Amino acid sequence: MYDSIEHLMEHFKTVENKPINIHPIFQEVTMDIISRIALGQNGSNLFKNSYIDYAKGIFMSPIDDLQHTAPQMFPFIKKPIRIFSELYKTGIRASSNSLTANLFKEVMKRKNERETMKENKTEKKLIDFIDLFLDAEVPEQKHSDTMGILDKRNLKVSKELSVNEIVGQCLIFLLAGYDTTANSLSFVCYELIKNPETLQKLVEEIDDHLFDSDSEDLSYEKINEMKYLDSVIKESLRLHPIAGNAVNRHCMETTEIGEKEKIQIEKGTNITIDVLTINYSEKLWGPEPEKFNPDR
Repeated sequence: MYDSIEHLMEHFKTVENKPINIHPIFQEVTMDIISRIALGQNGSNLFKNSYIDYAKGIFMSPIDDLQHTAPQMFPFIKKPIRIFSELYKTGIRASSNSLTANLFKEVMKRKNERETMKENKTEKKLIDFIDLFLDAEVPEQKHSDTMGILDKRNLKVSKELSVNEIVGQCLIFLLAGYDTTANSLSFVCYELIKNPETLQKLVEEIDDHLFDSDSEDLSYEKINEMKYLDSVIKESLRLHPIAGNAVNRHCMETTEIGEKEKIQIEKGTNITIDVLTINYSEKLWGPEPEKFNPDR
């Protein structure tokens, strides 16, 4: 993956001393790396990845906010907004379908390559997640019903993942990691630029682990040793939680919560966790919780 980062650094040199929007740059980086890990892309394809346009078509949609907020302010435009929303979402579905179709082609291509290698008795080498999924097996329920009683001892039959299931797994991996990672990296950079002392401390930690060791190669083990880096990322995520509005639950049974003040939640109630209030709680995080402080 070094060449992906090298291309990124080369790009930064071309915009040196110029204001830039770093978020779309990180979108390119995350898509490039995910494509290499999950989809078998050979080498860096930074700033020319065909998947990026499909992903942007799915994620970069202002229509949801417009659909919910504008009619509340101007009720008379509710119907036109709804019509426009449906037309816009047609484009989003088209992007999703195109991305799925491309992934399907990639999976089928790999499946055929593996079958050819098997016929030629060529050694199989794992390349990416597609290979792992093609090798994966999932349990399929099959039982012997004796006297109307399920014999669980016979639930041992398994089957390979279908092509559609593999495509679905690749799609989830690609979309779930693409925008969330780009957002997280963007906020980390934003906070580091605002806090030069923190940035300097982080640079020193990275230098210590890279240049004060036998090898300057970056490894998973070395990254795990960088405790301050871990604190910086977690503090940024605290201030800027990614997909914080996705922490939802559906109450299955009427219940009570709370110690001093009991709150009854009725069965069928949808619950959304107020992540921002928790993350900015002085009781939990100490003085000035709104400030970026990885040393908490």
